[in-house]
Amino acid sequence: MTTIRHRIRELSQRSRFPVSATATVTALRDLSPNYTRVTVVAPEFAEYEPTLPADGIKVALPGSDGAPVLRAMTVSNRPGPDTVEFDVLRHEGGVLSPWLAAVQPGERIEVHAVRREHAIGDGITVHLIVADASALPAASSIVRAFPSHHRVHALLHAPTAADASAVIPEHPGLAVSLRTGEPWTAAELQSALVELLARLSSAGSGAGRGPGASPGHAPGSLQSWVAAEATVTAAARKTLAAHGHHRNNLFAAAYWNAATDSTARDERIRTAFSQAVRLQADLADPETRAAVEAAADAVDTATAPPSRR
Repeated sequence: MTTIRHRIRELSQRSRFPVSATATVTALRDLSPNYTRVTVVAPEFAEYEPTLPADGIKVALPGSDGAPVLRAMTVSNRPGPDTVEFDVLRHEGGVLSPWLAAVQPGERIEVHAVRREHAIGDGITVHLIVADASALPAASSIVRAFPSHHRVHALLHAPTAADASAVIPEHPGLAVSLRTGEPWTAAELQSALVELLARLSSAGSGAGRGPGASPGHAPGSLQSWVAAEATVTAAARKTLAAHGHHRNNLFAAAYWNAATDSTARDERIRTAFSQAVRLQADLADPETRAAVEAAADAVDTATAPPSRR
């Protein structure tokens, strides 16, 4: 059977040459107290298809010294073939909030797409999603795309309940455990995830038995998608492995690192990826990408200021 890992690899191989464009900002709309939707238009976007849940793009924003820095975003909607919408979490510090405060419709930004970060494996009807506020737009795009008969168990974090209400979509099979305020620590997430996995296992939903199997479900019938702070993502990955969840049925990404500034982290990751390319690593494989990013995060960053993506 084709799993989420292998399907993302296949999709990534088809998208080896990302679409790059100088796009025009056409609209900005506050979705909630802490999220803004940005609409950008460029004719080159017509080359970017199909649009899939959690597709990643990078936008070039002015850094603190005026030089451009790249920030990762998730495609939220495609209103037309030349149009991309992405939702931005506003927070203190970093480059996103100052840019959002200053940008006006008509301004131009560089946009680079696409990085595939979600797919549904063969035979999958039950999903586990873990996402903090930085990954909430991506998780929401995934939930919107699930067939109505699929069951979705989600541990989600949002800055406020109003943000959650505005960003998390309705789905008949969605069960959400919501955290607001500060995001989980690694220990808190681990505890919440163990509790959820125990409930799923006792309910026979496919968790905690071999590579995702349980009575009444085919092997691999549960797949998981995790995106959060680096230590939280690592804790989730470790917990799922301890409960018998096979890595082929898991996508896990560190969207930010509390121990370091996002610009410094991105530069380390860029260097790590360049080295991986020289070593001919299979960067279409999401597990390989995660390992490269984890190695970059392992660099000592004790002197760097904390940052939120």
